[in-house]
Amino acid sequence: GVQCMDGGIIKLDLSNNSLAGFIPSEISTLTNLNDLDFSYNQLTSDVPSDIGLLQSLTNLDLKSSNLTALAPEIFGLEKLAVLDLSQNKLGSIPTQIGFL
Repeated sequence: GVQCMDGGIIKLDLSNNSLAGFIPSEISTLTNLNDLDFSYNQLTSDVPSDIGLLQSLTNLDLKSSNLTALAPEIFGLEKLAVLDLSQNKLGSIPTQIGFL
């Protein structure tokens, strides 16, 4: 679902939609976005580096999304309070996770 406030999208829930492919870099234009959920999909590429532009993001749910790597820009999201990366194919978690 989508939730809007003051003319901007603040929540985008695309979970469990059998989405395949990649997260489009255009997602970075949603500058008011607080909550982004791509869980339970079949993404075939990594999270785009443009995700680092979502400086209002507080919740990022990528659980069970077939991810193999993370964009280091995720770790620059200063307001991020919840990051769910469980049940993916990540080889390792970058040390930058400690900066969240």
